[in-house]
Amino acid sequence: MQHGKERKAEAEAKLKKRGNDEAESMRGVLEDHKRGVLSELGRYDQTQLLLSLDLEKRQLESNRRYWDKWLTNVEGDLKSEPGHSASNLSASLTSSRFPDRTSALHL
Repeated sequence: MQHGKERKAEAEAKLKKRGNDEAESMRGVLEDHKRGVLSELGRYDQTQLLLSLDLEKRQLESNRRYWDKWLTNVEGDLKSEPGHSASNLSASLTSSRFPDRTSALHL
């Protein structure tokens, strides 16, 4: 009977060790998987950031091209548009639609 108790104790000890070994192995597998997922998330976030930066960069480049063209044209507009506006205003005020106001404006 003593021999049966010893064998039972040995079997329980082996099962406990095996359970602990499997739990440790499972923990290792899960930790490895967790590191892999975190690594992928990091790469995904970095890829998304790079894509976002690329889109933002293209938008800024487009804005820059527009601003360069606008700056090139604004000098001519600054010289010509005030004259056009004044001429258009004067022409509008002297048109037949405002006959009695034109004499008051040319004082």
